[in-house]
Amino acid sequence: MIIDVKYKPKPIGGNIRLDDARQVSGYAILKSIYKEFDLKDSKELIDCLIVYPDQSLTDKPFKESLETKVEDDKYLQLYKVGVKLPELG
Repeated sequence: MIIDVKYKPKPIGGNIRLDDARQVSGYAILKSIYKEFDLKDSKELIDCLIVYPDQSLTDKPFKESLETKVEDDKYLQLYKVGVKLPELG
């Protein structure tokens, strides 16, 4: 899975922004990534995940947050998950 973290607010309308989808999916089609994942001769799609801040969530370990990831309505194998960022004060 390719994971990209965005320090932008939660996606508008719940859908991943087009520019963010293009960026992470661009990483997922690099030949060097397929080689690193030992998928060199595969045509398999690599899952992508965009992590975004969501201060309305409870603070929990990232591994637990991954269990709540959801596939975006517009894109195949492109997931999103919100995480609560630490706050000062």
